[in-house]
Amino acid sequence: GGTVGGTVGGTVGGTGKRKRLQEAPPGPSGETGARFSDVLPGHYQISNRRFVGLSRFGGKLLVNIREYYEKDGGLAPGSKGLSLTGPQFEELCKRAANVDASLERDPLVETQFKLSENRFCTVREYAGKRLVDLREYFTKETEMIPGKKGISLTAEEQWVNLKAAMPALRRQLADGGVAEVERNAPAGGPSSLRASVPREQQKGDPAPGQAGDATSVSKYRLAGSKKFLSLENWKGQDVVDIREHYEDAGAWKPGKKGISLSSGQVQMLLSNLDAITGALDRQDMDFVLELTNKRRVTVSSFNGAFMVNIREYYERDGQLLPTKKGISLMPPQWSACQEAIQKVGETMTF
Repeated sequence: GGTVGGTVGGTVGGTGKRKRLQEAPPGPSGETGARFSDVLPGHYQISNRRFVGLSRFGGKLLVNIREYYEKDGGLAPGSKGLSLTGPQFEELCKRAANVDASLERDPLVETQFKLSENRFCTVREYAGKRLVDLREYFTKETEMIPGKKGISLTAEEQWVNLKAAMPALRRQLADGGVAEVERNAPAGGPSSLRASVPREQQKGDPAPGQAGDATSVSKYRLAGSKKFLSLENWKGQDVVDIREHYEDAGAWKPGKKGISLSSGQVQMLLSNLDAITGALDRQDMDFVLELTNKRRVTVSSFNGAFMVNIREYYERDGQLLPTKKGISLMPPQWSACQEAIQKVGETMTF
């Protein structure tokens, strides 16, 4: 790390003009001492309005460190924050001891550590507070200039709490965001639905709220298959992604076969679950449920096996034809999908 001049952009803490959230009581702790959030399940709380957790964008797992605000009785992500890729977060973890050493200097010397080509961790002081600033930079002429995308963490609280969550977040990244725990199985055998929760919750602690409450990387495996249903946050909107995965180095990663559904399309599915199941039971290949003018749920057959198809269509010569964007679910997978989509539907805003 070296020293850089100038002030790094971004404001620290403060309630601003937004309504202040109530202080959440500590949730169950993992072995690292990191605190699970009661107000934003699946995340670790690093201060009153700031959280860290995994999110997925473009098929990549990210560590999202962000400030939230209250909206319509829930929490919405604000613009103040930074999402780090796995390698960037790993570099931050490796640099944590150096960051601590810089914070302890008196007087403090502004010091910067490189996380990637355009992302830096800077130890600095502002208004008498020692801060750890995580920020994206851009090049202007020959100089690296701090951008608006980033967040400044107070050294005494927010940075300490982020460090406490690092071991658990590193394990989750290594697991591909999926640490499967079998739910209580019914008398007939193991459950077809598995809820993905952080590994440190596997030692007897229930998932915060209920499995599936998280709005990022809340994932269910469908009947032991390679297909998963997940609730994700994309540009501030809840999206349900139903997708086939593949194994890579012991972790499940999303493949190309699948479809992402908006909240309106999910609501349409939820309202017609019984009708879809009835059509599948009847093997009714004339059944059509329109989610949009070009997205449909149908029942089809392949090699004598009937399945539910959720698929996007395109128009040619006045006829709607299926595209590759979609997913086919065998009866056990559809049954698990119903259970999962009802779970995630409880947490979505329609």
